[in-house]
Amino acid sequence: AKRVSYGISIFLIAMAIFDDIGAIVVVSLFYTHELQISSLVISASILLLLFFINISGVRSGWVYGLLGVILWGFIYNSGIHATLAGLLMAVVIPARTRLGETGFVEEVRVLLSIFETSQRTGIGMLAAPGQHSLAADIEDAVKDASTPLQRWETLLINPIGIVVLPLFALFHAGVPLSGHEIEVALSSRVTLGIMMGLAVGKPLGISLLVLAGLWLKIGKLPEGMRFTEVVAVGLLAGIGFTMSLFITVLSFEHHPELIDSAKVGILFASLISAIAASIWICLTTAQKSIKA
Repeated sequence: AKRVSYGISIFLIAMAIFDDIGAIVVVSLFYTHELQISSLVISASILLLLFFINISGVRSGWVYGLLGVILWGFIYNSGIHATLAGLLMAVVIPARTRLGETGFVEEVRVLLSIFETSQRTGIGMLAAPGQHSLAADIEDAVKDASTPLQRWETLLINPIGIVVLPLFALFHAGVPLSGHEIEVALSSRVTLGIMMGLAVGKPLGISLLVLAGLWLKIGKLPEGMRFTEVVAVGLLAGIGFTMSLFITVLSFEHHPELIDSAKVGILFASLISAIAASIWICLTTAQKSIKA
């Protein structure tokens, strides 16, 4: 982190998010079985309802959670891959607060002032009449200054990182890595194709598209970020894991004998990409480090 600009983190996170969104869209469009129109219509109705309660100012997380579970169920029954439900929910969950910074400060200041004047010495905390109600009002003000999106992120980040992703890896990434298995995998066009797509295609595509965007002046890099760091991000993007493994299982559903070769390709490409990105960052930032 000390060798690169802060902008590379912003660029990498944003790109990873859109990369996953793109993968989810691909799964939804190309791995859809027979469509059930009635479930699809109900799914669209629930989505419209979620959008309506969002613009109406509803900020209660449990409302969005309940409707989100129902939306997932009907999308699953419609024949479209249910991962799309998560993407659609991300679009309709409120990302704006009910209270702005000024309003939050003023409301909390008033409540704290009332709380202070209602204190009584010699009695326990919140034992004075009305103090519990005031504390609840302060809690409501804090909730109004946040959004369901922020609260869900805080609530879910550790369970997902500590439980969900390791379980996903346990069930999807398992592959024998004996000498014979590796030799068989490396002679497979599936393995080589995946390695080329991730380790070569990703950095090449990202670098060229960023160059095109800069040349056409339809975007700009984060402040302080250099183009050599774009190449570094492209190399890091070759570390395909969650969505790559997920799509592998779906792609070779009818050819299970190819799944292990595909997984070896993903794991090898991830290793190559990580090493290549590390070397590239060291080489392109060496002069900067010496000057410092």
